[in-house]
Amino acid sequence: MPMPQSQMPPQEPPTDMPPQGSPDEAADVAVSEQQKQVEAIAASAPVPPNPYKVSEIESVVEEMNGFVKAVDPATPEVMWEPPQGEKQWGQPLPPEVYVPLVVIAEAIRSVGIEKHVYDPATMASDGDLKKVGGILRRASKDKKLLAALKPPEEAEPPAAPAGPVDMDARDKELASQM
Repeated sequence: MPMPQSQMPPQEPPTDMPPQGSPDEAADVAVSEQQKQVEAIAASAPVPPNPYKVSEIESVVEEMNGFVKAVDPATPEVMWEPPQGEKQWGQPLPPEVYVPLVVIAEAIRSVGIEKHVYDPATMASDGDLKKVGGILRRASKDKKLLAALKPPEEAEPPAAPAGPVDMDARDKELASQM
């Protein structure tokens, strides 16, 4: 016997349906998800057993910027300002340095050119930073790698036909109404 409406448990909305809302809300959700991913990557930075030399971090940032500019000159540079007067950094690499290093490592790994692959999770010493800086320096000169990583060129819109266009009767009628 069917249950009366008043005794039925409340129905929960299905969880596999996308959230409904405006395009702005959807964009906010996408940005929020991306921010969570960036924070998760930043949190995965290794803790160095000994402080990094600030000069080594600056050096790897320079090499990273050189590599990124070789791939796409329109990409903004990574900016990191060490604390004034500090010569050592006893924390995990700052997010503005570590996250781009992870993204670059994944991009290199995705094209399958193994000689330029590095693991950001193992960068826990000045020697590791020097090694990654050297890899990025060599990678910025590898034409095969750079070609594989170049963003696709913007397609030119198709050119309008130079000559007169054949119009059928319907097109002529529509044109005459304009």
